[in-house]
Amino acid sequence: LRFAVHDYRTDTTASHQQQARRTASTTSGPVARRMRERTRISGDTTPVVGLLKCMEIPTELAGRHGGIEAVYNTFLKLADSDLRVRTYDATKGELPASVDECDAYVITGSPSSAYDEDVWIEKLAGFIQRLDEANHPLVGICFGHQIIAKALGGRVGKSDKGWGIGVHEYVWNTAYTLESYPWFKSKHHSGSSAFVSAVASHQDVVLELPKAGVRLAGSEFCQNGMYAIGDHIWTVQTHPEFTADFGRDLYALRRSRFSPDEYKDAITTLKMPLKPKIVSEWIRAFVEHHKMKNCRRTHFDWKKAGVWTAVCIQGAAMAW
Repeated sequence: LRFAVHDYRTDTTASHQQQARRTASTTSGPVARRMRERTRISGDTTPVVGLLKCMEIPTELAGRHGGIEAVYNTFLKLADSDLRVRTYDATKGELPASVDECDAYVITGSPSSAYDEDVWIEKLAGFIQRLDEANHPLVGICFGHQIIAKALGGRVGKSDKGWGIGVHEYVWNTAYTLESYPWFKSKHHSGSSAFVSAVASHQDVVLELPKAGVRLAGSEFCQNGMYAIGDHIWTVQTHPEFTADFGRDLYALRRSRFSPDEYKDAITTLKMPLKPKIVSEWIRAFVEHHKMKNCRRTHFDWKKAGVWTAVCIQGAAMAW
C-alpha cells in the first residue's frame, strides 16, 4: 500500500500537477468539457466561432452586399457550412462574459484605429489579453490584426507609404514553414512562396510585433502582414472576407481619399484571382486543431489518473 500510494503521489504531484499548471489557464479543460456535454446531449461537436464585430458595412454598400454579419457568415462557412457563428457587437461593449463561451474568436476590421482611446477599444483590448492568458484560439483580420498587436505590447501606426488598397499578395517568411503551423495546410495551397491574394484597405500597419509575435508573412507595403503568437493566435492585415465586387464598390465610395493613380492601380489588381476559401479553411482547421489537441490532453490526463487510482484502490484492498 505504501508503495502504491507513494507512486501515485509522485506521479500526480510531480507529473500531472505540472501538466495541470501548464494547461490550467488554457481552454483544454473547458473546451473538452463543452465538447463532451454537446456530444452527451445531442452528439453535436460543431465548433462555435465568436465574431467580435468592430464595424458596420457602409449604408451605401449594405443593400448590395449585406451587413457585416452576412459577409463574415458567408466567408467563415466557405470551409464548413455547419459552422456556427455567434456575433458580439464590440463597438457597443458587447463581449463574452467568459472566454469559454465560444471555441474560438475572430475580430473583424474597423474604420477605427487600434490606438484610438474609445472605451469599447480599451474593453476589447482587455478581452484580448484575457484570451491570450488563457491560450484561447483567436484570429484577427485587418483592425483585428492591429488591435491584437497593440493589446499585447506591439506598436501600431500610420504607414509611411500611404493607403494600402487593391489586391495584396503576401510572401511567407522563409524562417517559418507550414510545418510549424499545421492548420495553414490546405488542398488549395501547395506551399508556394505567395500564400494568398486578398483585398486590402488600410492606412494603419503593425510597426512592431509583440515580444511573443512571430512574423509569418508580409509584403513590401506591409512587412508584418501576418503573424502568430504561440499556437493560439494568428492574424492577417488584408480582408479575405471581401470579394472583388465589394472592394470595387468600397474604393469607389472612398475615391476622394486616394490619388488617381492609387485608385486606378487598385481597380486593376481586382482582376487578380482571390481565394477566400483558403483562409476560411485555415480558420476551420485552426479551431479543429485546438479542439483535437485539447481532447487528447484531457483524455491522457484522465486515463493516467484513473490507472493510478485503480492501483491505490487495489493496494488498499490487499492491505485490508
